[in-house]
Amino acid sequence: MLVKDFEQESCFILMLWALAIMGFKLALLLNERKLLDANLISIAEGMRILPEDTREFERQIEILSEKQKVMVLPRAILNALRRFSTPKIYKMFRLALIRYLSLKRRNWNLSFQ
Repeated sequence: MLVKDFEQESCFILMLWALAIMGFKLALLLNERKLLDANLISIAEGMRILPEDTREFERQIEILSEKQKVMVLPRAILNALRRFSTPKIYKMFRLALIRYLSLKRRNWNLSFQ
Protein backbone atom coordinates (compact mmCIF):
# COMPACT_ATOMS: atom_id res chain seq x y z
CA MET A 1 0.00 0.00 0.00
CA LEU A 2 1.29 3.41 -0.89
CA VAL A 3 0.61 6.41 1.34
CA LYS A 4 1.02 9.66 -0.56
CA ASP A 5 0.40 12.45 1.93
CA PHE A 6 0.97 13.17 5.60
CA GLU A 7 -2.80 13.41 6.00
CA GLN A 8 -3.27 9.79 4.91
CA GLU A 9 -0.44 8.66 7.15
CA SER A 10 -1.93 10.47 10.15
CA CYS A 11 -5.33 8.92 9.42
CA PHE A 12 -3.79 5.43 9.49
CA ILE A 13 -1.93 6.18 12.71
CA LEU A 14 -5.08 7.49 14.37
CA MET A 15 -7.01 4.43 13.15
CA LEU A 16 -4.42 2.12 14.71
CA TRP A 17 -4.57 4.07 17.98
CA ALA A 18 -8.38 3.90 17.98
CA LEU A 19 -8.30 0.14 17.34
CA ALA A 20 -5.78 -0.35 20.14
CA ILE A 21 -7.92 1.64 22.57
CA MET A 22 -11.04 -0.28 21.55
CA GLY A 23 -9.19 -3.59 22.04
CA PHE A 24 -8.04 -2.49 25.48
CA LYS A 25 -11.60 -1.47 26.44
CA LEU A 26 -12.92 -4.81 25.14
CA ALA A 27 -10.45 -6.72 27.31
CA LEU A 28 -11.52 -4.69 30.37
CA LEU A 29 -15.18 -5.28 29.58
CA LEU A 30 -14.69 -9.04 29.24
CA ASN A 31 -12.91 -9.15 32.61
CA GLU A 32 -15.75 -7.17 34.21
CA ARG A 33 -18.32 -9.55 32.73
CA LYS A 34 -16.50 -12.54 34.24
CA LEU A 35 -17.15 -11.07 37.68
CA LEU A 36 -20.90 -11.12 37.03
CA ASP A 37 -20.70 -14.90 36.89
CA ALA A 38 -18.50 -15.14 39.97
CA ASN A 39 -20.03 -15.65 43.39
CA LEU A 40 -18.54 -12.60 45.11
CA ILE A 41 -20.77 -12.84 48.17
CA SER A 42 -22.01 -16.23 49.27
CA ILE A 43 -25.56 -15.62 50.43
CA ALA A 44 -28.24 -18.28 50.63
CA GLU A 45 -31.50 -17.40 48.93
CA GLY A 46 -33.94 -15.82 51.36
CA MET A 47 -31.21 -15.10 53.92
CA ARG A 48 -31.55 -11.82 55.80
CA ILE A 49 -28.54 -9.60 56.14
CA LEU A 50 -28.17 -7.46 59.22
CA PRO A 51 -25.82 -4.49 59.63
CA GLU A 52 -23.72 -6.57 62.03
CA ASP A 53 -23.08 -9.17 59.30
CA THR A 54 -21.53 -6.75 56.83
CA ARG A 55 -17.96 -7.23 58.06
CA GLU A 56 -18.04 -10.90 57.09
CA PHE A 57 -19.23 -10.02 53.57
CA GLU A 58 -16.64 -7.24 53.29
CA ARG A 59 -13.90 -9.79 53.95
CA GLN A 60 -15.17 -11.91 51.04
CA ILE A 61 -14.66 -8.94 48.72
CA GLU A 62 -11.32 -7.94 50.27
CA ILE A 63 -9.72 -11.34 49.54
CA LEU A 64 -10.04 -10.73 45.79
CA SER A 65 -6.88 -9.96 43.84
CA GLU A 66 -5.86 -6.32 43.44
CA LYS A 67 -6.76 -6.46 39.77
CA GLN A 68 -10.31 -7.58 40.62
CA LYS A 69 -10.76 -5.16 43.52
CA VAL A 70 -10.49 -2.11 41.27
CA MET A 71 -13.29 -3.32 38.99
CA VAL A 72 -16.72 -1.73 39.20
CA LEU A 73 -18.76 -4.55 40.74
CA PRO A 74 -16.52 -5.31 43.77
CA ARG A 75 -16.12 -1.59 44.51
CA ALA A 76 -19.88 -1.04 44.31
CA ILE A 77 -20.64 -4.01 46.58
CA LEU A 78 -17.94 -3.00 49.07
CA ASN A 79 -19.23 0.59 49.21
CA ALA A 80 -22.79 -0.65 49.64
CA LEU A 81 -21.72 -2.97 52.46
CA ARG A 82 -19.88 -0.17 54.24
CA ARG A 83 -22.86 2.15 53.93
CA PHE A 84 -25.19 -0.60 55.05
CA SER A 85 -23.26 -1.00 58.27
CA THR A 86 -24.84 2.29 59.28
CA PRO A 87 -28.52 1.62 60.08
CA LYS A 88 -29.85 4.65 58.17
CA ILE A 89 -29.16 3.13 54.79
CA TYR A 90 -30.46 -0.36 55.54
CA LYS A 91 -33.38 -0.08 53.16
CA MET A 92 -31.30 1.31 50.26
CA PHE A 93 -28.72 -1.47 50.54
CA ARG A 94 -31.36 -4.13 50.76
CA LEU A 95 -32.94 -2.87 47.54
CA ALA A 96 -29.55 -2.64 45.82
CA LEU A 97 -28.64 -6.16 46.89
CA ILE A 98 -31.98 -7.48 45.70
CA ARG A 99 -31.40 -5.78 42.34
CA TYR A 100 -27.88 -7.23 42.14
CA LEU A 101 -29.08 -10.75 42.91
CA SER A 102 -32.00 -10.50 40.49
CA LEU A 103 -29.70 -9.23 37.70
CA LYS A 104 -27.28 -12.03 38.42
CA ARG A 105 -30.10 -14.57 38.41
CA ARG A 106 -31.47 -13.10 35.15
CA ASN A 107 -28.01 -13.26 33.52
CA TRP A 108 -27.61 -16.82 34.73
CA ASN A 109 -31.00 -17.79 33.29
CA LEU A 110 -30.23 -16.12 29.95
CA SER A 111 -26.98 -18.04 29.62
CA PHE A 112 -28.83 -21.38 29.79
CA GLN A 113 -31.59 -20.57 27.33
